[in-house]
Amino acid sequence: DLSRRMAEMNAKIRQTLADAGLPEDTLEPVYRCSVCQDRGYTGEPIREMCDCMRKRFHEKIRESIGLKADGTETFESYDESLLSDEILPGQNCSQRTLTDKIRKFCKQWSENYPETNIKNIMLMGETGLGKSFLMHAMAERLVSRDVPVLMISAWRFLEIARKSMFGEGEEEMNELLETEVLMLDDLGSEPMMKNITIEQLFNLINVRQNSGKATVISTNLNTANFREHYSERIASRIMDARQSRVMTLMGDDLRRKR
Repeated sequence: DLSRRMAEMNAKIRQTLADAGLPEDTLEPVYRCSVCQDRGYTGEPIREMCDCMRKRFHEKIRESIGLKADGTETFESYDESLLSDEILPGQNCSQRTLTDKIRKFCKQWSENYPETNIKNIMLMGETGLGKSFLMHAMAERLVSRDVPVLMISAWRFLEIARKSMFGEGEEEMNELLETEVLMLDDLGSEPMMKNITIEQLFNLINVRQNSGKATVISTNLNTANFREHYSERIASRIMDARQSRVMTLMGDDLRRKR
């Protein structure tokens, strides 16, 4: 008579809750997500990540690589009104037209990767032209598509490279070599350390290209300065037209405009 006894006990519990002025479902578990009941996964027998867990996972990834949580650095927040529509000196287009063309390429690339012919992107241009914004927007779109992304500054890369040379930080260096998409921001701002900066950068680019991984770089240097700064060997690797796209932003400093 187990079923009968359980029914009587449940009825007694409900009555006790009612006498105390509490709802009948007071003792029922309260889930933050009613779909997966806080398990993080749904579906049987094939389990898939629940939307609630995917959202939290993306939040943690964005936080770990330094993306803003307020949505101000996404393709959707792009504001062309900040860009001048006057023709650039020596060019046949305006800053607005040029930047929008580069933005469209970056957006399409980040939406289609890894099904892209171009694996590497280099964004060139002076300070304040939107290179970091585009890089962050690309990272945001890739994260939303569950593509592994790691974004670091050139200074941080040099710190990891220096440690790696002396047998420390091997795990961090391996992460730079193996992550699906590596974004290296502000290359050229880091100090030149003998037998470290150029050698480790070449190794990074070489290993990643040989393994078919994507690398996105931003730099304030122009093409000529980049070749002089990092040597022809590195420049030819990064700027190889068969698998790389080099794009130069031009115009007014947007930070001063804001």
